[in-house]
Amino acid sequence: LVSLSVNFAVLLIADDVLPLFLHFAAFVFVQNIDNLALEMAENGYLTRRLERIAYHVKRATLPRSHDKAFSTLASSLYMTCLSILFIIWTMVVLSSYSNFATANQ
Repeated sequence: LVSLSVNFAVLLIADDVLPLFLHFAAFVFVQNIDNLALEMAENGYLTRRLERIAYHVKRATLPRSHDKAFSTLASSLYMTCLSILFIIWTMVVLSSYSNFATANQ
């Protein structure tokens, strides 16, 4: 979720396409390093304690809820957050177009 938030923030503040691609490449690189460290810990290249922790991290799951009300609430919150992000994105894009139009006059 943090990675998604950071990626969205970078998308909003990007002025050009090339820096945007470079930022996304950097994020992917950091995520790959994180995954590599987890794999190394799980395969025993680090301490035994980290090996046990990595084993539990890889097998951790979130409990499923069979509650209809909770499922409806989760879907509603997801759509609300998605709508808010879309509105923010639309406002930023329209603002940049209006600033671009006034600068070229």
